[in-house]
Amino acid sequence: MFWSPEQGLAQGLREQSHEVVECGHAEFGSLAIGRRFDVVHMHHVGRANLGAWRVRSRGTTLAFTLHAGRPPQGLKAKGAYRTMSALASCIIALGPREKLMWPRRLQSKVFVVPNALNTALFSGVSLRRTLGPTVRLLFVGSLVRVKRVDVILSAVATLRHQGLDVELTVLSHNRVHEGLLRDMALSLGIQSNLSWARANSRDDLVNHYCSANLLVLASESEGRPSVVSEALMTGLPVVAPDVGEISGQVRSAGIVYALSDGGGLASAIASAIDAYSVLSEAAVDVGRLESQLCNPASVAAAHVDAYSRAAHVS
Repeated sequence: MFWSPEQGLAQGLREQSHEVVECGHAEFGSLAIGRRFDVVHMHHVGRANLGAWRVRSRGTTLAFTLHAGRPPQGLKAKGAYRTMSALASCIIALGPREKLMWPRRLQSKVFVVPNALNTALFSGVSLRRTLGPTVRLLFVGSLVRVKRVDVILSAVATLRHQGLDVELTVLSHNRVHEGLLRDMALSLGIQSNLSWARANSRDDLVNHYCSANLLVLASESEGRPSVVSEALMTGLPVVAPDVGEISGQVRSAGIVYALSDGGGLASAIASAIDAYSVLSEAAVDVGRLESQLCNPASVAAAHVDAYSRAAHVS
């Protein structure tokens, strides 16, 4: 929200005395014409992917990170994905599941490196939680349909009907579909158990994690979501679907449920509440490991190693 994985990587590279230029997909075309680079690292599918051939024709090492747990679905996105698959000198997968997603013929140029996060922001804030009378659930992310916030609202209603005192905070940086979700909350009768929030600072973000009992997600697709790592770094247990690299992130510090299970989220939250003392203790240890894995310096060093190997091969 305040520091994207791409910015974290750039910061780590600069700290190792590498010169880094950051730009969006829209600005890449003009930048690529006027300058030469040793390495161009493209993140996500988008307009800049169409200029990949120009990068490779100059002998520049081209790296690509998809940031998704599955191949793209749209026609244009599929075309960009195929272009990058063919032209990339190296592909950075965020975890072992994503690595296996890539075709066998490409495996030799796929390197597993997690996202770089602002680990310093969460240093010293991890704490073992206990439950009070009200269980405080937290969602952090965009309100786009793929995040399935409507499923989270339904789960809250189900749990309350079962007699569990749960409340949900939705922390998002945009208002997409918020009106529809507010109407849904009203129809479910949970409007008084739901709060909408925005983090106005990095400290705000940390405070929201530290004030919650569980991070809850319902996404139909993810790569290696930063919010899971951030939550764990504060000692916050996680309830999330088994998509992307989530199960490898959560480990023993939460409940990972099958996306195909219609009532899976409500059941998983109930299970997490029952096992909360164990999950809370595990979250502190798992968060410490995530902090080490996602440290910008470590992530940057792994990227430089991948760039160097790719340059040697090509």
